Amino acid sequence: MIEGVVHHCTEMEVDRQYVDSHGQSTVAFAFCRLLGFQLMPRLKAIHAQKLSRPDVGKPDVYPNLQAILTKAIDWELIRQQYDQMVKYVTAVRLGTAETESILRRFVRSNIQHPTYKAFAELGRAVKTIFLCQYLHSEALRREINEGLNIVEQWARQTHHERSRRPDPADLGICEPYGRFELDMEARLRID
Repeated sequence: MIEGVVHHCTEMEVDRQYVDSHGQSTVAFAFCRLLGFQLMPRLKAIHAQKLSRPDVGKPDVYPNLQAILTKAIDWELIRQQYDQMVKYVTAVRLGTAETESILRRFVRSNIQHPTYKAFAELGRAVKTIFLCQYLHSEALRREINEGLNIVEQWARQTHHERSRRPDPADLGICEPYGRFELDMEARLRID
């Protein structure tokens, strides 16, 4: 998803990416923010979402939100790892590394890697802001839904067009199965 936005081979500047619920994660929120565009998921399980506390030591500040608040964001970890985070994001932007390979590196070696944890912390902050905007603005929810509907309609149309193309094997153009013997000394006969 991130690769497609960053390397879309057009002159268009993408400032938001609409995704379904499965296309979002806290780390994806952080990567998108640092890459300069918004991750805008359509959240089907909104009742299961949690907001991150902005500060430590103030557990009673938001009495009506206690049921959905989680631990405070570790701003110090983000500050400590910021240069490393920018290094990874720059590698994605320049095309010297793919997002998937960077994330696989963290997951394979150690999910407790400080830079991965910093991405997760920044992502929690960005996601909390997004959730507040999402809950507050019906216009935003409509925009995301309409944006995804356009993408899904385009995907259905291109799939339909691909499925209408005839299979070369059905036309007798090629034989997908069987044995073909080539004599490198003789020319192929073309009928």
